[in-house]
Amino acid sequence: MKSNLKVSVYFSFLIPALIITAVVLSSGCTILKTGDVPEDEIKIGVLLPFSGNMEVYGTAFKEGIEMAVSDINSRGGIRGVPVRAEYQNSFGTPNIAVFGFRKFADEGINVIIGDASSTNTLRIAPLAEEYGVVLVSPGATAPGLSDYKNFVFRTISSDTYQGRGIAKVLRSLYPEAKNVSVVYVDNDYGSALAEAFSNAFTGSGGHIGHKIDFFEGGDDYTDVGRELKENDPDAVVLISYSGDAAQIMNSARLQGMDDTIWIGSEGLIDEDLIARTGEYSEGMVATMQANRIISESFARRYKEEYNKTAVDWPVPYGYDTMMIVAQAIGAKGYDPEDISEGLKEIRYVGVCGAKSFDENGDIYPSYDVLQVQDGEWVQIRWNEILYGSTSPETHH
Repeated sequence: MKSNLKVSVYFSFLIPALIITAVVLSSGCTILKTGDVPEDEIKIGVLLPFSGNMEVYGTAFKEGIEMAVSDINSRGGIRGVPVRAEYQNSFGTPNIAVFGFRKFADEGINVIIGDASSTNTLRIAPLAEEYGVVLVSPGATAPGLSDYKNFVFRTISSDTYQGRGIAKVLRSLYPEAKNVSVVYVDNDYGSALAEAFSNAFTGSGGHIGHKIDFFEGGDDYTDVGRELKENDPDAVVLISYSGDAAQIMNSARLQGMDDTIWIGSEGLIDEDLIARTGEYSEGMVATMQANRIISESFARRYKEEYNKTAVDWPVPYGYDTMMIVAQAIGAKGYDPEDISEGLKEIRYVGVCGAKSFDENGDIYPSYDVLQVQDGEWVQIRWNEILYGSTSPETHH
């Protein structure tokens, strides 16, 4: 997960059948209040990057979390007890994330929202299981998190699902693309999503001619562009973050790859990529976690409180994550096992849609599909992709 999109669009598939506007048990009955909560204050840890390369995501998540805490407390808190978010800066660094997690656990905080990246969250997920502290990530998408089934949850979908979605979009929009190359950042996010896409695409009869991995934050991607040119793919699936992606695409353009189809992950959906690649990105397609805000009043309030003109996608995800955690505590209590039980049973409809957890602590998938048209990222409707009423002709 990484993207700095400032639009609100919507497309979804595989939405869970049960969508209810209240917290309920899987049996359909209202959750009974069982376990105890602290008498004076309920602390919820928040471990996110407020510095470094992922600062923009940590800051946006925090804004949504703060709005949720304000709403919870204005309505009387949790069972009459006020909520307080305790913040730790992970700096986007695994070792610091581990330090922050342990600090929260030593302070007796039973639930932590964090981290934003897959790499950091995978480092602290084993600690959550070991310490018996609930961890809820609003941004980590790596499939490996599904292995931690007791105390680890996330309010964003696994890349297992997004990989299938990218494969479906590629097959539907560009059936003529027979030779596909995959270029991916060599970290937990990139390698897992590349594998998920590859398995889905080849499993449905597609062919991947070449895979190229690269390290994040490089200064020169000439070799990547040259290698792509040598393999001459019909389409390139690019799994990256926008800064590296722009350099890779510009390198490919310099190699003369003018007619290549580009399709990517959510990390590419950023105004900066368009600014840095110009007309070469026109027609590019990418998928991202669905983030249509279904509450217009929420969007207006956010813009007023933070003096913004648009709502970045982590804001509603941060808000919904805090609200889900609070409702689980309100229903079951503050003990970690009680919180975990409450999360496994919760059915929640928030400001950006319905959320419920599967047996692995994963949220069921919901995605948007976007395309660069006239220098802007705009929505492509899912039914248009499936049924072919939209047929982009711009291949650069």
